[in-house]
Amino acid sequence: MASVVLLRGVNVGGKTFRPTELVKRLAHLKLASVGAAGTFLARGSAGAEEIRRAIGAELPFDADVIVVPATSIDRALRVDPLEGKAAEAGVRRFLTVAASRLPKPPQLPLLFPEKTKWEVVVTAIDGPVAAGYSRRIGERILYPNTVVEKQFSVRSTTRWWETFEAVLALAKPQD
Repeated sequence: MASVVLLRGVNVGGKTFRPTELVKRLAHLKLASVGAAGTFLARGSAGAEEIRRAIGAELPFDADVIVVPATSIDRALRVDPLEGKAAEAGVRRFLTVAASRLPKPPQLPLLFPEKTKWEVVVTAIDGPVAAGYSRRIGERILYPNTVVEKQFSVRSTTRWWETFEAVLALAKPQD
């Protein structure tokens, strides 16, 4: 079964990281890289712990290595957080993946920071995956993983919807 691998925070702080080099060094994991932020599909038979250890040993810095079955991401992408509505300008869908299972929230959707001036909306939670949409208001941006981490006290990382679509496209059998 394929796994989605996400590195938390590797694209910040001036760290030197080349995903393509990691893919070459860990050929036995059958990794495919998507983008420069540390998003991979592992097509080999290795389990989550083996993937975490192998990647962690190759990184020149400490990073959270979050591994989830590709089926969890596929299931999350099947439920559109916008429920088929057209998004207003600047609204983007996301998935935030936590290092562990997220608890069931009291009621969804969760709007942050407040209902009328929301920047992040969490619409669904399934295992370690939170789905939703966000928008920027003003100069600063409220990142979805910051909201999930604060709300649920668990480390997490976020990628935009399109990134996960690209990862799952790599998981499909090639003709």
